[in-house]
Amino acid sequence: MTIALWVKATEGLTGEHLVSARFEALKIGLSIVAGSGGLIALYLAYRRQRSTEETLVHQQSVSNAAEADATERRITELYTAAVEQIGSERASVRFGGLYALERLAQNHENQRQTIVNVICAYLRMPYTPPFESDLTDADATPEADRESSLREREVRIAAQRILRTNMLVSENQASSSNTWKDIDLDLTGATLIDFDMSDTEMRTANFNSATFVGNALFDRVKFASTANFSCAEFKQYARFLEAVFEGAAYFDSAHISGNAWFPYSSFYQIAHFHDAAFDEDALFESAHFMQPTLFSSAQFHGDAWFDSSKFEEDVWFRRSRFAKEASFPEVIFKRRAFFDRVEFVHDATFSAALFSNLARFNRSVFSGQSLFFNVTFAGQLYTKDAIFNGPVDPPQALESRGRIEADFTDKESSSEEP
Repeated sequence: MTIALWVKATEGLTGEHLVSARFEALKIGLSIVAGSGGLIALYLAYRRQRSTEETLVHQQSVSNAAEADATERRITELYTAAVEQIGSERASVRFGGLYALERLAQNHENQRQTIVNVICAYLRMPYTPPFESDLTDADATPEADRESSLREREVRIAAQRILRTNMLVSENQASSSNTWKDIDLDLTGATLIDFDMSDTEMRTANFNSATFVGNALFDRVKFASTANFSCAEFKQYARFLEAVFEGAAYFDSAHISGNAWFPYSSFYQIAHFHDAAFDEDALFESAHFMQPTLFSSAQFHGDAWFDSSKFEEDVWFRRSRFAKEASFPEVIFKRRAFFDRVEFVHDATFSAALFSNLARFNRSVFSGQSLFFNVTFAGQLYTKDAIFNGPVDPPQALESRGRIEADFTDKESSSEEP
């Protein structure tokens, strides 16, 4: 290239001009050659750098994969060891296994539901709590069995405490990454002792046929999906103060031996208390039911208070029995209210209640005083074959406009329960 430039650039020149031109052509040619060599060197350096980077990326990928595998193996080892511990015959070892699982869940978010499942499975294992008489009567239960039962009781309480502590969503913990969120609890048939899940949030909650020994506290709990307490046995009181049921709530055939408190609770989906038994007082004051609600065949053995509650959709109390006071003052029934064949053994209060749609008391029996002061029947009122053994105050309350004593069987098919 240099020679070609030399010849071309000096063509037709002579003397000093020829020498000068050839010298300049030589410098230019050498510069081009040097420049080309630099580009080649630069390209080769780039290739070497890129190869080095690709090698490093590959090495990092291999290292990350190896680290992930090692972490998974470590998690599996810790998990297996903890599960083996909670299966031990020694209570102290079971304690250790539970707390090992808790630490594992705190450090590995993706393992939390699995670990909760293990804890729930442990609580679902058969267990007979020691009775108070066993603690004082030496002949009631062998000493070894009594001690074993007491130790197991403490282990179970620890397992319950682990669930609540990590699922708390108080103001200070609402945004914490350490809170176990979107957790499903399956405690079907479990025996639970002084169970307290107040101020927690869970997704699905299955307590079907569970036995609550001692008090059961669910104050301000948020059930994000279905909450199933069907056939549950509450040995003492059950409290659901300000509880939020975002999914369906099932308390069918539940038995609550102590007071049942549901004040200021919100039911966003269907609420079923069909055939439920309330041995003591049942408090539903200011509760809000936004979908069809079922209290049919429920047994209220104590006072039942529904003061200021609101039913946005149809509600059924058909065939239910109120053994003591039935209180419905200032209740808002926005849709149909069915009180067919209800037995009011003592006083029934509906003062200032609002029935915006159909109200039906067909074949109901009022044995005590019936209070209907300032009640509003905006829709049709049915009292076919209702029996009032006690006084109705005011006497003209059920003679307001819209009262209909139509044939009972004609309307039965239009009020099927959900």
